[in-house]
Amino acid sequence: MKAYTLAYISIAINALALQPLTVLAHHSRAEFADEVQVLEGELTQVRWANPHPTFELQMSNPDGGEQTLEIQAFGSMYTLSRGGVTEDYFTLGEKVQIAGQISTRRENVFLANNMLLQNGQEVVLNGGAEPYFNQEGIGGLANWAANESDVVDAEAENLGLFRVWSQPHRSADARDGKGATNLHLPFNAEAL
Repeated sequence: MKAYTLAYISIAINALALQPLTVLAHHSRAEFADEVQVLEGELTQVRWANPHPTFELQMSNPDGGEQTLEIQAFGSMYTLSRGGVTEDYFTLGEKVQIAGQISTRRENVFLANNMLLQNGQEVVLNGGAEPYFNQEGIGGLANWAANESDVVDAEAENLGLFRVWSQPHRSADARDGKGATNLHLPFNAEAL
C-alpha cells in the first residue's frame, strides 16, 4: 500500500475513535431519585445556557463543613422562558431553598423542579410542575399560554414556516399522551 493511503486510513480510524467523545445527546433523567428533597444554601453560580440552566449551591454539611452542589434546572431555557423565567430572577449570594431529586449516579448533582428565593418568591424550574413552596410561582405549567385568546393569531401574523413551533406541554405525570395539555395550539380534530 502506498504511504498516503495508510495515512488516510489512520486519520479515519482516529476520527472514528474520537467521535463518541464529541457527540452529545439529550440525557435521561433516570439517574435521579424519585424522592423529592429540599436543599438550602447560597447561590454561588448561575449558568444560563442550553441544554439546561445550571446553578451552584453552597450549603453546610451535617458535620459542619461546606459542600457545593451542581443544580440542574429540570426545564430547558425555552420552556423556562415560555413560563416567564429568566436569569434575572437569580442573584449570586442569595439564600435559596431548592426542591428536587438527588442523582443516584453522580456525586453532588441535583435536579431542581422549584426554587424558593430569599424574598419568598418561588421560581418553577420544570415546565410541567406546579409550585412546591407557595400557592403561586413564576414559571411552570400555570404560566404558559392557557387558551386561544392568549396567543397571537398565527394566520394574521403571516410568518409562514418561520415561527416557533411547539407541541402541547405534557404534565410531569403524563406517560401515554392523555395528560398532554393543549396550551396554545387551537387545532381542530383533523389537525391534531
